[in-house]
Amino acid sequence: MKHLSTSIFVIIAIALMFGSCYKEEHFDMPGPYGEKEIIPDTLPFPFDTTRQAGVWLVKDGIPDNTKAIFKGYSDFYPQFGDTLAWYSEEGRYTSRQCWNFYALDNTDHGYGSNASYQYASFFTKPFVKYAPGSQWYFYAKMSLPYVAGTAPYFWFGSKSGFSKRHTAGIDGGGGFNGNPIFFAQIDGALINSNDWPIMTEVMTPGEPFELELVCVDYFVYFKVNGKVIWYYNVPQDVHSMPIMFSPWRNSVSFYDVYMEGDIEEVIDFVCNESEKGYITIQSPALTKANNGDVLLFAEGRVAEYELTSNEEYARRRTNATDIVMKRSTDGGSTWSELTTLVGDRNAVNINPVALTGNNGKNYLLYTLDKSGYLDGSTFDIYQITSDNNGGNWSAPQKITTTLQGEYAQSTLSGHGIVLEHGDHAGRLVVLTQCAKANVTAVAAIYSDDQGEHWTSGTPINMNNATGGNIVELSDGRLMAILSHNETTTKCKVAYSSDGGESWSEPEYGNLSTGTRGYRYAGATVSQNGKITHFTPSAQPSSFASDENRIIGNPAYGEGFGITTSSDDGQTWNNFETLFTKYTYDAYYFLCRRMDAVVLDDGQLLCITEGGVKCPKEGLVRFYK
Repeated sequence: MKHLSTSIFVIIAIALMFGSCYKEEHFDMPGPYGEKEIIPDTLPFPFDTTRQAGVWLVKDGIPDNTKAIFKGYSDFYPQFGDTLAWYSEEGRYTSRQCWNFYALDNTDHGYGSNASYQYASFFTKPFVKYAPGSQWYFYAKMSLPYVAGTAPYFWFGSKSGFSKRHTAGIDGGGGFNGNPIFFAQIDGALINSNDWPIMTEVMTPGEPFELELVCVDYFVYFKVNGKVIWYYNVPQDVHSMPIMFSPWRNSVSFYDVYMEGDIEEVIDFVCNESEKGYITIQSPALTKANNGDVLLFAEGRVAEYELTSNEEYARRRTNATDIVMKRSTDGGSTWSELTTLVGDRNAVNINPVALTGNNGKNYLLYTLDKSGYLDGSTFDIYQITSDNNGGNWSAPQKITTTLQGEYAQSTLSGHGIVLEHGDHAGRLVVLTQCAKANVTAVAAIYSDDQGEHWTSGTPINMNNATGGNIVELSDGRLMAILSHNETTTKCKVAYSSDGGESWSEPEYGNLSTGTRGYRYAGATVSQNGKITHFTPSAQPSSFASDENRIIGNPAYGEGFGITTSSDDGQTWNNFETLFTKYTYDAYYFLCRRMDAVVLDDGQLLCITEGGVKCPKEGLVRFYK
């Protein structure tokens, strides 16, 4: 009885809190029409009433992952990464219910956290455009199991981030006269009105309803089941944003989602989450084959289900990871279907690294984690090779180096290099991660016999290296650009005069990588004496002190751009941003691991983990 009384008190407190959220705000209805004069049929609707001219993001409960993004708590906290946040059932795509209204402590909430519900979200990959004359239409058939104590909402625009957002939602905490009400935010100003329809007049919790957002030349209106709820003029600024939805302490099911009009694919995805059954595709590696084809390798993490004794968390995925490949015959403009090279969904294969030798042979190195715990205790490095531009591949061959046994040695995703100058011309060189106790270092492994045997050089003398890239300088020396987790704002660099066998003491370099770019390995290529380094420039401020949001260390980066050097890395140009449109909460672009390659026409192609809300949404393409 004591527990029941406590639960009732918590529910009442929540209801009072949400009931007062919007109660005091009441604004006159702005817009070109008077509220009393408007006739719903006269609202502008220059779109296809049959919904055939646009794109379907979800159809009959099946999501198109090239058009839509679905996220949850397990995407941000690796310790829960095996539990799916969204799942399909009976013609709908549903988010897991995380908030427990009867919880006595945090362990009663989904994933054992009272904040886990905040991570459930839906994003459109197409962005809607705000510009003079622009017009767009968004439609969703969806259902909410209940609304009491919740505040689900759509976020459909903002030039200046979260504080200036445009939203449309439901206040289930009481509203006017104790009824759930609709609310809006226009340019961050909270708006509601007791003249609007109340929620129960137009929809019923637990039953499907149709929701529509329409924008015509900065005039926006919101409909539910054909009933106009509100209409407003939004500020006339120019920007693009995805449409986003948060169930906010609720669960949600999407049956159909559709978009039409002035929408654009702002983020250029090459691989998408859930492609070919892989829950995520990450850790890209690039090489250019002798015939000019671009070969893209990556990790494909498998989405397989297994039952547990807990029905609420019955849908779980394994951590099996394959090495997958795509091919482009036109410099990265189009790509083949995804193919599996290594793994067959029965092992953990990670961190692909690719290079093409002077003999035309393609090399792919990767790490096999026999235990699957990613703790380094059972790492082995393997390679496969191809003699026909990646058409066919050899059986995996285990690489044994002198360091293994002393360190947990693993590959670093990206590309290796072939030396062009000096006594070691033709040598294959690849950077690896070396870890023992609390030390994380970087060492090169190299081969002088076309990959038949590999030898490990001495680790670079630093104990907090998180990644790195390697380039050959004009005088034949090697330069390693090293990421780390110190508090300085600069990458470290080290040099080798013997082809990667030994290294100088690392020192702080002069790369322009923004405020936190030094924490990320980035991607580095050399072309005709010019070195280009691709990198994030910052880290989202709300995540800066939390390194556990994404598997791996550090957490993902914000912003994306380049810095260049034409004097062997002695000086670097200022950081140049390559992505300037807002995506989520005023972040320009979220990214993490990446790789780059020089194309036959001299253009640079960079593939990075990237997305709207986190970089695990797919692999994204940039040219420079």
